[in-house]
Amino acid sequence: MKLKSAVLVVAGTAAAASAAIAVPTLTSAQTPAPATITVYERVKTVVMDDVAPKSKAGRVSTGDRLITRQSVFDASKKRLGTLYTDCTGVGRTASFSKATLLCTLTYSLPAGQIVAAGNFKLDGSGEIPIVGGTGAYVGAGGAVKSAQPAKGFDSADTIVIGG
Repeated sequence: MKLKSAVLVVAGTAAAASAAIAVPTLTSAQTPAPATITVYERVKTVVMDDVAPKSKAGRVSTGDRLITRQSVFDASKKRLGTLYTDCTGVGRTASFSKATLLCTLTYSLPAGQIVAAGNFKLDGSGEIPIVGGTGAYVGAGGAVKSAQPAKGFDSADTIVIGG
């Protein structure tokens, strides 16, 4: 009986030591170098799901969902990729620009994806935290902020990675 207990303790200790060695290896993804990327967007698709109770035109209430697909460009108007957004109204009923939305944004770019998620308002204030990425953006952190759109674009964002 004591031998079985000792074997279990040794086996448990070995498993714990293996886990302690493996966890830093699994969680120590290379973080991308700090960078600031400004992108300019042209809206391609907008879908609004106005759930009950129905809101008046131009207003968003809790549970309403707004999904977009936007082409993303750099300052020289070179196409970089696509921005996908999925936002749900989470605050009191308000106009689009004043509504509080819970959003997931995915920038699909040549070097990988950048994903941001958090509360947001369409009035241009605030920022959404970057929660991760793929490719060159694995381990990315930072924030996405609204920027001033250039002529010919519907909107713009500044993506601050790192710092």
